[in-house]
Amino acid sequence: MATSSLFDSNSEIEIIERVLEQLSLKIDLKSIYYSNKDFLSLRKQVRKNFFVPVTYITPIMERLLFALSSLKKPRNMLLIGVSYGNTLIWNIGSFCGKGLGYLPDRITAIDINDKAISIASNNFKRINYPTRIRFVAEDALKICKSIEEGIDYLYLDADDKENGKGLYFKILQILYDKLSLDAWILAHDATYKHGGFQEQLSQYFKYVRNPKYFKGSYTLPVDKFGLELSIR
Repeated sequence: MATSSLFDSNSEIEIIERVLEQLSLKIDLKSIYYSNKDFLSLRKQVRKNFFVPVTYITPIMERLLFALSSLKKPRNMLLIGVSYGNTLIWNIGSFCGKGLGYLPDRITAIDINDKAISIASNNFKRINYPTRIRFVAEDALKICKSIEEGIDYLYLDADDKENGKGLYFKILQILYDKLSLDAWILAHDATYKHGGFQEQLSQYFKYVRNPKYFKGSYTLPVDKFGLELSIR
C-alpha cells in the first residue's frame, strides 16, 4: 500500500476505512465493519481512567488496532511490549463493549518493565475489563519459550539494548511453531525512519515477507510509525 494513498483525506475514520478496504483485497476478511460507537466510547474511558506517562500509539493507530482486532476476533492473544497498557487496550479494546457476545479465551500481556506492567494492570482495573488478562513482567526471549501453542494474534512492540527492534525477529523465531495457521502478527514501528529501526527490522521483514513461512505481509503506513501485518 502506498503511503500517499492513505493521506489524501484528513478524516481518521476515512483513512482507516480505506486501509481496511485495500487490505480486504489481499486477505480474507469477512467484513471490514467495526463499531465506531464502541471505539469512541472506549477512547473516552481510556482518556479518563488510564495513567500513561508516555506512548507512541497515535490516535489513528489506536483506531487501526481496535479495528483489526475487532475483525480478527482472536481466541489466543499474545502481546509483547505493552508498557503502561495503552498499547494493550487498543488491541483488545474491541471486546469491551456491552452485548458483543465475544471474548478471547486467553490474553497474555508481556513487558520487561515491572513498574510499567503494574501500572497497566491498575489501568485495566479502573475500566473493569470483562475478562482476565495475564500480565507478565519478564524478558520476552525467556518467557516465550514456555508460551503455549495456538497463538492466533501476536502483537510486537518491544526492543532491547542488544538487538533494538531486531528483537522482533528473535521473538518470532521462538514463537513460529506456536502460531496457529492464519495467525496474525502485528509489528509496530514498521515505517519509523529514525533510531536505526529500518536496519534493525530488515531481518524481520525478510522473514515475514518470505512466502515459505507466511501467506503474506502488508505494511500499513497510517502514521510515521506504521504497522506490519503478517499472516501465518
